[in-house]
Amino acid sequence: MKYFLSLAILLFLAVNAIGGENPFAAWPPAFWAALPAAVPCWLLGLFFYARRLGLLLGPEHTVSSGRLLKTVWLCNGLNCLLPGHLAEFVKPYYLLTKNGCPPSLTLSAVVGERGTDLFILLLAAWPLAAVGWELQWPALAAPVALLWLALLTLPRIAKYLSPLLARVIPWGGWRQVALNIVDHLAAQVRSGRIWGGLVYGLLAWLCAWAAVFVFFRLAVGPAFTGTMALGFLAATLAAYLIPGLPGGLGAYEAAGVLILNHYGWAYDQGLLLTAGFHLAQMALAVVGALVIMVVEKWDWRQLKNQLQNFRQENRL
Repeated sequence: MKYFLSLAILLFLAVNAIGGENPFAAWPPAFWAALPAAVPCWLLGLFFYARRLGLLLGPEHTVSSGRLLKTVWLCNGLNCLLPGHLAEFVKPYYLLTKNGCPPSLTLSAVVGERGTDLFILLLAAWPLAAVGWELQWPALAAPVALLWLALLTLPRIAKYLSPLLARVIPWGGWRQVALNIVDHLAAQVRSGRIWGGLVYGLLAWLCAWAAVFVFFRLAVGPAFTGTMALGFLAATLAAYLIPGLPGGLGAYEAAGVLILNHYGWAYDQGLLLTAGFHLAQMALAVVGALVIMVVEKWDWRQLKNQLQNFRQENRL
């Protein structure tokens, strides 16, 4: 409870610092007209993320489209509330309790998701170099290339990797989880589902780009281009990789303000636009997640402890 109270106070102080006595008056009318226009893009992106998750889970456990959408929405919403990236365990916990999916199967799908996301993020990061941000491309590309090399060769090396993992991991629970994840990932590559996951990831990211472009185009006018939207998206999503407050709060705003300043907007205007856009996304994700939790009859006050117990019991 203290954590949520602290987060609420921090949000209030941040918004109040932007707008003074009446923070909502700081945003121009165009801002409020732009927000609802971006919502359909964000929702369509969730649909593609859900389709990707279902594809990477494979035919072993059939999960309905509605359940997949709830899973993705819950993860996004709780990521804005729970510290320490604890929301990463929402997917295996939720699908285990609601559909009986083994945690190792869901975690292998999450690994596939992260692999496709990192690949797309690397492709989307080129506008950052175009505005003068010094990027060490070998340092960025090498981990992604190694990850994809490991994924693509996994079906061939799985029979050698599994005995190696069995020898080097002394803990039985961790060893079995690792072996199961290797088997599921190899099945993803062997069946070609990883490529379908990449396509769905591209479609989801295209929706995220469209949400940024539609919002800023309506909020600031035609001076905001599609390339700028791509640069803003890459910078703010990369900020999520930095450990910090839930939902990337703070890092997201810093990255957005810096990239908008490079594009010619003043710091105060960039902060208004970035913070408003980010807070609106967080509100939509959190409200949707809380509605799902009420419908599913989850006790949100005990959810954090349940997820921690789930992680310990499944050696995650």
